[in-house]
This record gives sequence, structure tokens and C-alpha cells, in this order.
Amino acid sequence: MKTLTPELASARTIGDACALKACSLNAVEDDVLARAETTSGAIKKLDVSENALSDLSGVRSTSLTWFSCANNVLKSDALAALGQNCPRIRTLNVSGNDGLRTLRGVENMHALAALIAKECGLRDIDHVRGLKELNTLACAECELRDVGDALSESPALRKVNLSKNALSKLGIDALQSSRGLRELRVAHNELKTIPPCVAKTPNLRILDVGYNKISDWGDLSALRELNRLEQLTLRGCPIANDPEYAEKITRMCPGLKLLDGRKPRDARGRPPERADATSDDELDDIDPEEKSKKRKKVKDSVKGRDGEKDDDGGGGESERSFVELFVAKNKGKVLDGDGAVATHEEEKDPTKRTGLIGVFENKDLKRKGPCGSAAFKALLKNDAGTGLNAGTWDEDDVTMQKTKKKKKEGTTDSTEKKKKKKKDLREMTPEERKEHLRMQRKRGY
Repeated sequence: MKTLTPELASARTIGDACALKACSLNAVEDDVLARAETTSGAIKKLDVSENALSDLSGVRSTSLTWFSCANNVLKSDALAALGQNCPRIRTLNVSGNDGLRTLRGVENMHALAALIAKECGLRDIDHVRGLKELNTLACAECELRDVGDALSESPALRKVNLSKNALSKLGIDALQSSRGLRELRVAHNELKTIPPCVAKTPNLRILDVGYNKISDWGDLSALRELNRLEQLTLRGCPIANDPEYAEKITRMCPGLKLLDGRKPRDARGRPPERADATSDDELDDIDPEEKSKKRKKVKDSVKGRDGEKDDDGGGGESERSFVELFVAKNKGKVLDGDGAVATHEEEKDPTKRTGLIGVFENKDLKRKGPCGSAAFKALLKNDAGTGLNAGTWDEDDVTMQKTKKKKKEGTTDSTEKKKKKKKDLREMTPEERKEHLRMQRKRGY
């Protein structure tokens, strides 16, 4: 074990920051920061986390603004001396100190803006009352049972994390001056309702009250006042088991972007045929291999049900398009004017022919706007509307071959004409030959 000396502090200082993380320190010499010689002047940032310090009385500086002593063995009231000796601290991190029972001393840090005290033995946060510049408070995984009105005089609060405590309520005036609060996390507590004080924070964006004892819709009345709420977490609460849970929450908070970590439309439940599909949240505690197997089984079962529906024909008709139904029911049949199947005698009548051979539908067509205009014009030209003259759609192979032959003969005639147009140099007059050579030079020949 080592003692923090002025020489050690000077050796580990770069600029105005002194880094002494995980240096096996168990004590601090008195007035060590003031005696430490640095090239840039006073030390403003000090990191002594992951050591074995129990007392901070030797840390004394009026220039220190950033201090971290996380994961040490601080005594219950170790911050009392720190508050008197370092009143200008703006960021303080004391997380991971199980023996720390109180925040006594921080009330003297009038410039304190961020206080991180996670995984400590804190039983109250009364000493933060009156800190006007406090904007971030993180006291998760402590032993808090009530916060009282400790936060009622902190108008600059923006983020509060009190998750994993034993809170059963938050006072009606707990956040009365925190109208600018953006994020509130009180998950894994014993709350039976969303605290009424939340309604006094109109600028709240993120609210996490998951894994509490909220079971009645009347307990969510405070949500109606949060017009700017974007993220809400109620996962783990009994109310989240309601079949219409997502729909009701969406109606209460129309501007919501994320519900339980997912988009509201994704959280509204799966289609009926996928009702037994397992969600990602239900698979969190399963091994990766078992998770992939379970998902594969769900996919296979859903595919099997889809195949059965297609085979039945009764339930699948509603999912099939009009064109598919029309072709399936009328394939190979001659229809009369009303769309009914024609009799054998009517089939011989040419006026009953539709001229329709097959109907094709391209479902993957991505083009927008009118398409197939050439085919449409051909149909109009051949009077396809009456069915008396179906045009080229009903032509046999012989007529098609004749038209192709005519086109080919036409192309050969045109090529011969072009050849005839070209004159040989010997047939040209001197003026034509001169013009011809000039054009060739111009074209780069």
C-alpha cells in the first residue's frame, strides 16, 4: 500500500489533471495538492478511483473542480471534510463505496453540477437540497426509501437516476422547481403509481418506471400532462400485460417515439397467426444457442400455418388479389357479358368471345405513374373492347411469321438503297472528290 505524496502527485500530473487510478493508495498526506509542484499551476482534476482510500481529509484545494474517488472504501461521512476543503468542485463521483451512508458535506459545494453516487449505502439525499446548479443526480442501486423534498430547490436539474432503490413514493413537491427536467429514471423500485410530481415537469423527454408495482390505468394519469414525452418504459410492471397496453399508451402520449425500447407501432402486438411468437424481451435470459433454436421453431410454425391457409383456399382468398382470384376461378372458361360462365352453344358465338388468353400481374413493379401505354394503345386500335376483334393477341404463328418476314425484307431494301447512294471516288467529279476528302480529314480519317 502507498500514501499519496506531493512528489507522486507531481509525477502523475499532466497539465492540470492528476491521474492516480488503481495505484494501491490507502492514505493521503495533508494538503497534498497545494504542495505538489506542477508546471501548469494548480491541479484542477484529480482521479483516485479504484484504490483503498477511506478518508479524504488530506485532499484540500480551492482550485479542484473535478474529483473522482469511485470504488474505494470510504467511511460513512467521508464527504464532510471534502465539502469544507474543496468547495468549488463541479463534478463529483463517489460510486462503488458501500460504506458511504450520507452525502453530508456536499451542501457546501455550491457550484456542484453533477453528483454520481451509484452502488453506495446511501439512505437519504437530504444534503443536496439547495444546490441551485445541480443538473445531474445519479443515486442508483443504493438504499433509498424516500427522497422527501430534497430536489425541490434544484431548478437546473436535467437528469435524475434513482433506479434500483426501495422507493415507494415521490412527494408531490419533490420536483416542483425542476420544470426543465429532461430524464427521470426510477425503475426497479416499489412504486404503485407514476409519481404525481412528474406532472410538474412539462419538458420531460425520457421516463423509466419499469419493474415497479403499477397495475391500474388510473395510476398513469400523470402521463397526460407530459406533452413532450418521447421515451417511456413500463416493462416489468403488471399493467404491461394488458392486451391493449400499447394502444392505450399511444392514445395517452401521441408524441411517443419509443415504448419499452421499441417503436409504438411495433409494440402494439403481433398479427393473430404470430401471437405465440416469442419476443426478444422474453428471450433475454436464454442462452444464445437456445434463443436461435426457439426463434427458428417459431418461424417454421408460422410458415406451416401460412402454407395450410394457401392450401385450404377458403381463408387464403381474402389475402389474394382480385387478378389472382379472377384467373383461378375463370381459367379456360368463356364468359358472357355479365361475367357468368357461358353455355356450350354460346361459346360458338363470336360476339361472346372476350379475346382474353391470360392475365398477368407484376407485384414487384416499383415504377410509379402510368405504364403499359403501348399495350393499351394497341388494344384501342384493334377494337379490343367489344371482343369481336382481339387483334394481335389472338393471331396464330403463321401470321406472326409473315409479319416478321415483311419486316426483314424491308430492312434489306433500306440497306441496299444506302449502298447505292454511296459513290466511288472514280465516279466523282473533281469538286465532289475534293469535298469528300475534306470531310474525311475533318472526321479524323
